[in-house]
Order: sequence, then C-alpha cells, then structure tokens
Amino acid sequence: MNVSIIDEKAKTIELSYEYYNAHLCFDIVNELLNEYLQWERDSKQNKVNKTIDFINTQIDSLSTILKQSKDSLNNYRRETRILNPESIGIELSDDIGELK
Repeated sequence: MNVSIIDEKAKTIELSYEYYNAHLCFDIVNELLNEYLQWERDSKQNKVNKTIDFINTQIDSLSTILKQSKDSLNNYRRETRILNPESIGIELSDDIGELK
C-alpha cells in the first residue's frame, strides 16, 4: 500500500496498492476510497447538524426574550395609558389567541 501526497494545498493524495492480483488491488483501493468518502460525508453532516441545533436553540431563546419584551412594553403602555388605536385590536386579538 502506498499513499502519496499529490498537492498539499488542494489536499489531494494518491492511493496505490501493488500485488500480483490486479482485481484485488482495485477492490482494496476502491473500498478504502469509499470508506474515506463515507467518513467525510458523515463528518460534514455532523457539523451541519450541530450548527442547526445551535441555531434552533438560539431562535427559541431569542423568541422567548422577544415575547417577554413585547409583553413588558404592552403592560407599560397600558399602565401609562399610552394607547394606539391601530394596534389595540391586533394586541387584543393576539392576547385572545394566546388564551385559547
């Protein structure tokens, strides 16, 4: 078995196997290549899954903070009697929807 670096910057290598049975050599090198490609795909997929999980966690956290801020602002507006006629109906509708 011989592994040679072809281009370090491009991260390319050459795999070769010398044996008297050419079919066996082909099968061995081909299986090594397939295993490496499968490992590389799995590795990239794991990284993508971790990134998606992190983003989902952040979205959930920020959504909670945004809802708390919105509720706090609405409570302040009600307490100080700063009412916006255009948004009162929407707010009431949202509050009723939450209660359901």
